[in-house]
Amino acid sequence: MKRLILLALMALPIGAMASIPEFTALVERYTDNDQVTTMSIDKDMLAMIAQDQDDLKDINDMAIILTEESSLGEKIITATKKIANDLNAESIVSVDSVSDDIAIYTLKDGNNITHIIMTISTEGQMGAIVISGNIPVEKIDELIHVQM
Repeated sequence: MKRLILLALMALPIGAMASIPEFTALVERYTDNDQVTTMSIDKDMLAMIAQDQDDLKDINDMAIILTEESSLGEKIITATKKIANDLNAESIVSVDSVSDDIAIYTLKDGNNITHIIMTISTEGQMGAIVISGNIPVEKIDELIHVQM
């Protein structure tokens, strides 16, 4: 579980409780489940966590939902991918390996990315992350750091 949280925190510079109502509802559905960890991080908390606040100027908030229970994880990932599909999100990264499955989608408004939607399945840990902000498209290459 800690590895997924660290992966989510590594994603902080790319964008960041996520303002997609369907994902907010998904997080709320699992909030009281003892087998699921949910987190909502707002702009003020992100600023306290960040070493370089300039990296966070385009981030509004982040929502994370994680579990080690595979059946719950599959439901969370399936629901998150459906949300991304229903919103016509663009797939920008997809990793499908023996130990890791990661998908990253974006929603855009003109030349800015408004949401980054991530699903993660790695080493028995599964979940989803939605980051909301207003990130210029040209910054996405320098801001995404996925280490495999």
